[in-house]
Amino acid sequence: MKKTLLWILVIVIVAAVTAGTVIFLAQKGYLSFSDNPASDKKNDSPSYLTYEPMEFTCNLADTNARRYLRVALTLAYENPDLEEEITKRKPQLQDIIVRILRAQTTTSLEEETDAMREEIKKEINRVLNIDDIKEIYITGLIIQ
Repeated sequence: MKKTLLWILVIVIVAAVTAGTVIFLAQKGYLSFSDNPASDKKNDSPSYLTYEPMEFTCNLADTNARRYLRVALTLAYENPDLEEEITKRKPQLQDIIVRILRAQTTTSLEEETDAMREEIKKEINRVLNIDDIKEIYITGLIIQ
């Protein structure tokens, strides 16, 4: 009798833990009970081509202390022909990026990284005379 009750208790506990795990995973989006697998994909962001990461090390505009920035940026674009133009103008684009980075302060980098990305994107698109750079990805960032 005691063995039967013990087995029933174990089965109830295992069932409760399994049900809890399934509910948790479904809420987090790891499980889906949809009949349409295509609707389960949550990646709505477009897939862009990317230009090799460019690394920069420069002084920041902080006046109270000497601060340095090391950042790696990747340019994202759609037009496959753009890689050749970026390569041809790479020194000019690097100059623009360094100028923008050196104007930043530690506070502005901590609070307004998106604004810096937008400024870099806008200036690069201005130089390229097109609006083809879609995103600037920060793939590394160190402030010292």
